[in-house]
Amino acid sequence: MTLTPSALDAQRFFDSSILALVWLDARSAHKRLGPTADAQWRAFAGGSVLNEADRLVLALRDAAVAFPSVFSGRTVFGLSGSTDDEPLGPELFAPFKGQSAKAFRGTIEAPSDAVSLVDALASRWGVALDLAVDAPSLGPTSRVVVAGTSALRALTARFAQQPELDAASQWLVVADAPAARHIAACAAMALGARSAPKIVASSRCLDARATLVANGFERVDRVLLSKDATEAERAACEALSSAGGAKRS
Repeated sequence: MTLTPSALDAQRFFDSSILALVWLDARSAHKRLGPTADAQWRAFAGGSVLNEADRLVLALRDAAVAFPSVFSGRTVFGLSGSTDDEPLGPELFAPFKGQSAKAFRGTIEAPSDAVSLVDALASRWGVALDLAVDAPSLGPTSRVVVAGTSALRALTARFAQQPELDAASQWLVVADAPAARHIAACAAMALGARSAPKIVASSRCLDARATLVANGFERVDRVLLSKDATEAERAACEALSSAGGAKRS
């Protein structure tokens, strides 16, 4: 699935990625923001023509080495022409005016936890969340198929309460919209997942059993849907549920 980013979605991607970068920087020894990083940039850029927009792209590319699904457009938009460490790709635009300043002026406060990060990202993507959605208690071997940004938030809250759980191995996210794909990737990062969560488009679930096998799911224990999941995403989840013998939440 390849989505052609609109100018608005490109802007939202950069705004959300900046927030994720601020969140990561607050918890990492490797600083891409702040006084030390500022000094390193001045030494690197010197009297060159490089500007703050170039610095932002380089910072995102650097972060994409560890978290490609968060900081590159490849997963978010399914960009066929981009690599894992390239936040732009030929389909995306450069950062918009003022976005670089947001990143490097220290005006963005890092969210306090994974759920707060999801809430802030949803706001940046223009997504309304249903805070009443809840996720059931799960075990470390549970395999969950999830669709809908509100369901993703509920699952993030559940996993935050149970640190023994691992989003990378336990989530199969069915998401067609770039907002849901990006939020899922950022949530997994915030929950401490060592690799990206499994994210599939609804169109990739025509052979549900093959989709499960390809993503390392021998079974499905739970399906978590929220009302903001699309009809196509719901249909894909139903097929995955039937193929994996799941309980629906």
